[in-house]
Amino acid sequence: MRRLFIALLMFLVAALVVTPLLVFAGNAEQTCGTGVVHLVQPGENLFRISLRYGTTMSAIANANGIVNIHRIYAGQQLFIPCATTSQTYQPLLYVTPLPSAVPLANTLPTTGGAPTIAQLGSPNVDCSRFRATSPLDGLANGSNVFYWDPAPGATSYRVNIYNLELGGALMASYETSGVLTHLQGDVSDGTVGGGFHFAWEVQAMVSDHIACSSPRLAMLRSLAPTPVPTTAPPAS
Repeated sequence: MRRLFIALLMFLVAALVVTPLLVFAGNAEQTCGTGVVHLVQPGENLFRISLRYGTTMSAIANANGIVNIHRIYAGQQLFIPCATTSQTYQPLLYVTPLPSAVPLANTLPTTGGAPTIAQLGSPNVDCSRFRATSPLDGLANGSNVFYWDPAPGATSYRVNIYNLELGGALMASYETSGVLTHLQGDVSDGTVGGGFHFAWEVQAMVSDHIACSSPRLAMLRSLAPTPVPTTAPPAS
């Protein structure tokens, strides 16, 4: 009888140890990686989310610009990178202060002490206060309006969109018809490709030549909007 009691006790202890492991395994069925996005549900926290995808809280926090790992909210969209690749992701809401742009010719290699493409710059363009100003916290999957501070002397401006998940490839360029300091550009999947990581810059132009260029701003693009059904529901 005593041996039976000891055997039952050992079985219960083993069950208590194994059950949490099974729960953990079930939580980690979904995997982390490029393009994985999690919609935060009420009551969730970073610890539980990291277990679910088999990554770490710090990896998720770094990928989403989260300063306080105890503060996330329901409805928030979180990138879920793997812990070993989290350093390749850019924060969503935290863009570093922008330095003023400089003439393009001054940023390129020189030959014999002179810029190799000095003819592409223009001494009549003031780049000292030229900078991109909006958007800074993310891109919409569709139409976006881009704003910047002007570069006096420029005759037009160009906005370039880069897909960072395709090696930083230039996917689209939009130009103003004059000296406007904003324009509308399409950043949807069909125009700039899939993925979430993008960057944009604005360039001041003089007669189709680049006079100065802003720093590229890396940020996340939102999910594509859900299509609206075009057919009416069947009559009841």
